[in-house]
Amino acid sequence: MGQKPQRPSYLAVTNVGTGKTTQWSVPARAAIDNVSLTADGSVLCYSLQENPTMVGVIPTSAAPGSAAARGRTVVRAAQFGPSVWIAFAAISPDGHAVYFATYPEPPTAPWVGQVRVVDLATGKSRVVHAPAGQPGLITADPSVRHLLLQVQAKGTNSVKLAGLDLATGHVTYLPSGWLASLGDVITW
Repeated sequence: MGQKPQRPSYLAVTNVGTGKTTQWSVPARAAIDNVSLTADGSVLCYSLQENPTMVGVIPTSAAPGSAAARGRTVVRAAQFGPSVWIAFAAISPDGHAVYFATYPEPPTAPWVGQVRVVDLATGKSRVVHAPAGQPGLITADPSVRHLLLQVQAKGTNSVKLAGLDLATGHVTYLPSGWLASLGDVITW
């Protein structure tokens, strides 16, 4: 008996006022990692875990169909090295920038994970923060002005929680005891 072909996965938005839902397909082999919207809900940002990982944007007014055909890719992990992957992405409320994190696979010594931002008009990216230690889970506040980072100190199991101001790049470590283990989920 042959295997059934894999069905595609979908990204979707629902207008809560009208109840209308629009969906776009992504390859079945790709796992949707993060999604976020601009403040006015006009642009959806998403990251896919496929080989290689990537971040895309799609206007929420786009017709149903393939996300690749209706939107655009803003960064591919391969731009930053042959074995780099992206594990976080969030669009700014005004839709001008996307923040994302890159990691080497397999992890290298010293660890070189980075939080980056890409300007959607120019396509240019820059490093916002390179943690002193292994970067872990990341989440953005609703205004995408700050990130909450889980950082594991190099060579230890010690995990710290840090706030990153995206405008200044300033990092503030939170008092110990905020995080039980590297596997915890973090959110605002």
